[in-house]
Amino acid sequence: FLHIPTHYCNDRRPFSLPHRMNTYHMNLVLLATVCVLFGSVATAAQDVAMAPAGNTCPNGYIKLTTAAGCQASMSLLSLSAFAGTEDTNGWPGGCYHCDNVGGCTDGVWFNAANPGAANGGAMPICALPGWEDNI
Repeated sequence: FLHIPTHYCNDRRPFSLPHRMNTYHMNLVLLATVCVLFGSVATAAQDVAMAPAGNTCPNGYIKLTTAAGCQASMSLLSLSAFAGTEDTNGWPGGCYHCDNVGGCTDGVWFNAANPGAANGGAMPICALPGWEDNI
């Protein structure tokens, strides 16, 4: 699980590489690359996180328990396609995201089944405890 404080990826100041790069400049380039590759996870790491494929959340995070919480999490992760709700034991319980996962329409799903099950590359969307109570 990747955690980068939000302000590191949201710094929009212009950056140009010097003729000779020192360790500081190489670290900035590495950080910028991580922000580009994992920006959706890093941007929302404070409150909401997309877990690796499976049916569990990273330490310190819990599964979302409502469709409203699932939909509210989408903007924090830069996701826009809510695919729908379901109640099936064959997919992760709570909120999850599919992107080119066999048998799953791409988008964010809310599954009322508890606990549900891991299925292919479906990735649970999780939040800090109490986050969903405040939406």
